[in-house]
Amino acid sequence: MAGDLWTRALALEDNAGQRRVMVNVDVHIITRTLHREIAAEAQKRFNLREHDLMLIATHTHSGPALPEGFDPIISWGLDEAEMRKLHDAADRIRRQVVTAIGEALGDLRPARLSFGRGEARFGVNRRVLRPGGNHDFGSNPAGVSDPDVPILRVETPEGKPRAVVFTYACHCTTIRNGQEGFYHYHPDYAGVAAEEIERRLPGATAIYATGCAGQIDPQPQGGVPQAELHGRALAAAVIEAGERSARRPVGGPVRAQYREIGLPLMPTPSRAKYVELSGSPSAYRQRHARMMLASMDAGTLPKEMPLPIQTWRFGDDLTLVALAGEVCVDYALRLKKELGADRTWVVGYANEVPAYIPSEAILKEGGYEAGWDLDQGPGTPGATGSILFYGWPAPLAPGVEDRVIGAVHSLLKAD
Repeated sequence: MAGDLWTRALALEDNAGQRRVMVNVDVHIITRTLHREIAAEAQKRFNLREHDLMLIATHTHSGPALPEGFDPIISWGLDEAEMRKLHDAADRIRRQVVTAIGEALGDLRPARLSFGRGEARFGVNRRVLRPGGNHDFGSNPAGVSDPDVPILRVETPEGKPRAVVFTYACHCTTIRNGQEGFYHYHPDYAGVAAEEIERRLPGATAIYATGCAGQIDPQPQGGVPQAELHGRALAAAVIEAGERSARRPVGGPVRAQYREIGLPLMPTPSRAKYVELSGSPSAYRQRHARMMLASMDAGTLPKEMPLPIQTWRFGDDLTLVALAGEVCVDYALRLKKELGADRTWVVGYANEVPAYIPSEAILKEGGYEAGWDLDQGPGTPGATGSILFYGWPAPLAPGVEDRVIGAVHSLLKAD
């Protein structure tokens, strides 16, 4: 282990006695099963309903693999013995999250909240248009990104920091496991930033609520030393913004909503096509095709992707929108524009991560985040990129962005 992985929790209770709990976990994703298990146990033990609990994966790529979601059989071809280790890891994480929820609820004290914003600039668009028309990984500084660092500060009535929640839209991929033989756990820049904030604000808990980082990578990358540099830079931005007089008070009540929508998939390829792909020279394609054939035989091949959406509104002062999935940065930019940038805070990777959630523009362009490449076409011959690794039979259908944004607006109107 090159760095400690943490579960951190913040419990809030407003004057009406409504309790909300945010938990962040240093894992790549939170799976659907894990989310459901934690939510059920939190309701049973603490009487927290689904909309009261917000789970956020920090999305470190140097964390434990889990038995579903970013499918370990498609990705690595794991056998039954290795899969048991992943199930054990999921069980351990579930217990730790539930314990953290209980400890946070048991430590409720009078507090005041304030909100501010900082900036960070190491998150860079990674989609590069290559000769031939495909979009691939790289560094595209001219591409869309979001330097915004929203910060919620929780203090005692006397002004002593108790918690700092901060967001940045950037993948935790400064460290690339496997490069130069590095295979260790590490929370990447997000964990470094949290520990630095806690060091500089003794007694406070620092919680990283991952931004909409779908197509944004840290630049430069470069292993643990570079993760430490990015983390300290982000911590400095959080501390500086937290000390400014520009912070404004945030009040209650904290109104919460939760809804799950379905995102339609493109038409499923034919059985004959999957039989053909099961003989592909790519081991990933072989394993994906065999899994799709098994789902066809069992009658369980999905036609849509479930996507949880959650909102917390702090009086009329602040709206927190939490989107499931590896949400592309375009969603945060659009929601801030439509809802008011000064009072809107958008996070991704919330509650569960079924796949990438591309913007309409990215879905049309193709590439890893969209789940199709020009050599395959958008859906009909079979999934590629992220859609393949997440185990779906085809990319998302057109209209995804408006469906998600429309659902957020609908949820806020129902508040």
